Amino acid sequence: MRLTQGIMKNLTATILIIFSQVILYAQCPPGDLLLFSSQTQINEFKVNYPNCTDFDGSIIITGSGIINLYGLSELNSIGGDLQLIYVSGLTNMFGLEGLTAIGGSLLIIENYTLSNLMGLTSLSSVGDEVAIHNNVSLTRVNALDSLSSVGLNLTSVGGDLSLESNTVLNDLSALEGLTSIGGDLNIRSNYALTTLAGLDNIDAGSINNLLMYSNTSLSTCEVLSICQYLASPNGTITITNNATGCDNQGEIEDACVGVDIYEPSTMDEVLIYPNPATSAITVELPMMPTHSTHLTISNTSGQQLIHAQIRASQTKVDISHLPKGIYFVKVWDDENVMVDKVIKE
Repeated sequence: MRLTQGIMKNLTATILIIFSQVILYAQCPPGDLLLFSSQTQINEFKVNYPNCTDFDGSIIITGSGIINLYGLSELNSIGGDLQLIYVSGLTNMFGLEGLTAIGGSLLIIENYTLSNLMGLTSLSSVGDEVAIHNNVSLTRVNALDSLSSVGLNLTSVGGDLSLESNTVLNDLSALEGLTSIGGDLNIRSNYALTTLAGLDNIDAGSINNLLMYSNTSLSTCEVLSICQYLASPNGTITITNNATGCDNQGEIEDACVGVDIYEPSTMDEVLIYPNPATSAITVELPMMPTHSTHLTISNTSGQQLIHAQIRASQTKVDISHLPKGIYFVKVWDDENVMVDKVIKE
């Protein structure tokens, strides 16, 4: 009996040790803020928390001697902000290829050796502001062409889109998938930028205030989103000290004369009701859908909660399981896209 009891005690102790290790290594660190200030800390994160894929808080990366982010390669989502500030030594964002969603803001500020954003290629949604400031070696915002909710496959940004003082930035084409920003559009002091091509598909109605100034080489601003916004602004307009063609509002409006700002689309006639809704919404199309017509519903953090193919002109979608709040309904096919806001009560 004593031998059996001893064996059971040892077995129980062993199980508790194993269980505690599983719990330790299956979870992310406690707290709502992670601060990385050295390469060693980044490297050790993957070792100490190998199964941490979704961190609910914010992550700040800052300091010298940080040359890669491979220690963060297991991360799929960040519930708060991702801030990369005053990092010297880092030239790209490799190591974050698995990151698909940021619930808060994406802040990339004063990283003097950062030359591109490669590594953020899977990022599809940012719930709040995207601010890319004072990165003096940054030439392109490539990798943000997936950003879909505010860059890489990015289609929407929940707050401001701010590109400021990136002195060699000359290409915004990776933002061509961006359709909505939900705040101000701020393009300032990017001295090598010559064109706004890449911002064409932003819904002008999603832009609050428009600020474009001190981009001394910027001469081509007559992209569709800007022309539509100037025709029907939602806020204040500040345009000055850019190159000829973009130096003031009048110059851009003159250039917009040749741009057809009214693009009839069958998606303009899509109806979503009731709104607000409690248990279900109906999506009504003006025509029969094709095999490529789909619907998604995302929250304000950009997290996709529902995805379905639309097979009839009227589709009822159950949202009873969703918490109360604001959601974005996106309907698209091969040629058109529509995004609308729905309130769940």
